Amino acid sequence: MDKNGEVGANGNFVKIALQKGGFEVDSTALNAKLNKAQPNIDKATCSFSFSGSGRVRLLNGTGLYTGLSGSANVTLCFGGVGPRLTIGAKRGQCNPSQNANPLSQYGAVIGTGVVNFGSSLAFDVMRPVLRAGRIAPWAYAGGGTRTRMTEVTRF
Repeated sequence: MDKNGEVGANGNFVKIALQKGGFEVDSTALNAKLNKAQPNIDKATCSFSFSGSGRVRLLNGTGLYTGLSGSANVTLCFGGVGPRLTIGAKRGQCNPSQNANPLSQYGAVIGTGVVNFGSSLAFDVMRPVLRAGRIAPWAYAGGGTRTRMTEVTRF
């Protein structure tokens, strides 16, 4: 979605809906860096990989996350194996089409940062988001007298 809340596949904002509320992630800076990154492609195995890092802002919390704000440094890593062409003069070569479905793929989003919940509490954040299987564990790990909360959701 975009900064005005309009849904669009190419937006820089992502709405995270969890069981006890949600928040938005502004990935404008991260997306700018990812748009310049080049994938690694092995033509012998049709395997590919891609990674990039950047900063995201966390904002507009609802429910348990009301007042949430903060930022995190995030790294995205993706890899997979693409199909081969089955007909034509290039039969057996890797299928370079953007519309070709990969035979297998993996993706991970990992980040660390600080989240404030609109009070004096601040939580150190470690967030592995495992995109394979579309399951995203979000873990807020605090130190000292802070609380540990974990919520798992599908999105």
